[in-house]
Amino acid sequence: MDMRPFTKFTLTLVAASAMLPMALATPPDGPAVTPPTAQAWFAPFDDLEAVTLSQLRSARRSIRIAHYNPRSEAMAAALVELRGRGVQIEIVSDLRVSRQPWNTLDDRLESLGFPILRRSGAPGLGGSMHHKVTLIDDEVVLTGSYNWNATARLVNEEHLLVLRDPKLAKAYRLEIDELWGRRREQAGSPVAPDYRYQVFFSPEDDTAAKVCGLIEAARETIDVAMYAFRDQRVANVLCAAARRGVRVRLVSEVKQARDTRVDEQVAAAGGHVVIAANRGSAFSAMHQKYAILDGKVVIAGACNWSRTGFEASSEDLLILRDADLADRFRRDFSGLLARYSTQPVTASASNDPPPAVTSVHLLLRHPGASTEERVVVRGDGIPAPGLPLLSHQEIQPAWSGRLRLPTGARVEYRYAILHSDGTATAEPGPPRVLEVDAAGTPTVREDTWRTTPD
Repeated sequence: MDMRPFTKFTLTLVAASAMLPMALATPPDGPAVTPPTAQAWFAPFDDLEAVTLSQLRSARRSIRIAHYNPRSEAMAAALVELRGRGVQIEIVSDLRVSRQPWNTLDDRLESLGFPILRRSGAPGLGGSMHHKVTLIDDEVVLTGSYNWNATARLVNEEHLLVLRDPKLAKAYRLEIDELWGRRREQAGSPVAPDYRYQVFFSPEDDTAAKVCGLIEAARETIDVAMYAFRDQRVANVLCAAARRGVRVRLVSEVKQARDTRVDEQVAAAGGHVVIAANRGSAFSAMHQKYAILDGKVVIAGACNWSRTGFEASSEDLLILRDADLADRFRRDFSGLLARYSTQPVTASASNDPPPAVTSVHLLLRHPGASTEERVVVRGDGIPAPGLPLLSHQEIQPAWSGRLRLPTGARVEYRYAILHSDGTATAEPGPPRVLEVDAAGTPTVREDTWRTTPD
């Protein structure tokens, strides 16, 4: 029997609607703190909508948005407020997705006078305007895999980068000008090859060659988390890397892996391949698009490793030569392996000791609860009436919550429903138990509401 004492919930319990990662010292509705050169945030452990709102509200002059699928009502309300303060705002979205009957936010913003441009990708290859970019005051870049919708916020694996870098901001400004037709499309990044942060854009910059070159240069480790991994050229260099002794690990999304064999080729060459099946909701996915090379270089952005991503869509491919950022991505990758791998996983080397606290995502399935209910999690040290969980019609019957626990903790918790008359219905049965490993691996705990005590 495990005789370790239970650890009370006494550290940083936060509602999904109000949570910000601990390193961001500003509330979602307050003025944004000037960030370091680069910060990385990861869903479902960080509230990427809250981070984005905080950055939007820091705008003083302009917000330039190029987003594949913007549907967040909170983002729209913030943009309306900011325009009322005199901030100039323009939005580019994808033409095909904008025509879907469930995608109406762009139409409403356009009716309010916002400049909206709907773009498609290269014809014949299924390309799209696939950016997830926000440029604030032509100084701060927000990018990554994160779309502005509830599924991405509450249940998907996503990343969001906040980059305060004048050269990168200039590169993104030129790309957005190209989308609007204010500038002819030109190949080549304006950021020097030896610069710490560099960006290239599909389809004009041969982004596949950039990825292949970086993989060929790797000597020790290659960790890839890729929603859509389909490109044969990249598969070939990954296989070659595995055969020459580089440790290659790949996590790909099952919805995409069904239609390709390149992941099987990497496995046959000696790579550790994990096919992720995010079952948080009917629409959820392992939606990351990044790689970590030798623990020092990160490839990130919105670009899938596919022919469409490289040759047909408007995409950004970031190359970040930053060991601290690489360690942030490495920790997230460890969480993906812990959640989805069916094989034993060797711990990744880290530049830093384990964190004092560990990120935990609670995912409760409760088919009997509607989005009108108030569902909470309770435990020792949680202020009454409990930590609220969030749901949305996109993820029903799932409920999402986030918390921080001491690394290595073992805790008890319960779920409950709060009623409008002040009463509560607690989940039957004994308390649930959650253990956090000593390495501080981000943890997803998936539960189903119990209907009986057993």
